Amino acid sequence: VTSDWPQFQRDASRTGRTDLTIPPPYRARWIWTGPGSTLRNQQSEPGWTDDLTSRPGYSFPLPATVSHTIAQGVQPVVNGRKLYFCTMEGDAYALNIHDGSTLWSVSVTGGTIVSAGVSEDVVIFAGITGKVFAADTANGTIRWQYNTRGAITTAPCIIGDKILIANHKGKVTCLKADGSLAWEQQLNAPVTGGIAAYGSSVYVPAEDMKVY
Repeated sequence: VTSDWPQFQRDASRTGRTDLTIPPPYRARWIWTGPGSTLRNQQSEPGWTDDLTSRPGYSFPLPATVSHTIAQGVQPVVNGRKLYFCTMEGDAYALNIHDGSTLWSVSVTGGTIVSAGVSEDVVIFAGITGKVFAADTANGTIRWQYNTRGAITTAPCIIGDKILIANHKGKVTCLKADGSLAWEQQLNAPVTGGIAAYGSSVYVPAEDMKVY
């Protein structure tokens, strides 16, 4: 049983809740350590060989180092049995949630420090340099990109067919799923934290201590 979690905190209202329940006992099913290395628990599926049973004094067989960095604020998102995230080095990935295998990867200029978001058949990555990238969920091909011209440290907020982005120059941008501009609004201060949407409104806390 799976439940989609297609953007940061699950939905545009940032409820961070799901009605899916998983009964204990809990165990690691797989651990992704890079595009060429996924540990898979031998207790989960026939043919999987890694010992991922937690016990006193035992450490999982993780590599000593990895070539990627995942920002603390990045929450992986799941849609259609695929998991999406991007690294600070600028490598965006889609993983198979069943076995943790890498389905595709694509380069995102400047990397990201926020969660991705799925809108229809594209997954949205907001780059730290101000660019928004839309990758095809099937194969990772970049379908379009949009430059907001200001650093982005806010996860994209998706409601219906709209993609909402806010940046450090105080600009709030609303894009359609095809990358075309719906509208832009200039605020009086930078937006560095989270935004949320409900109904026909988007709520944006800015650095002037006001919520727009």
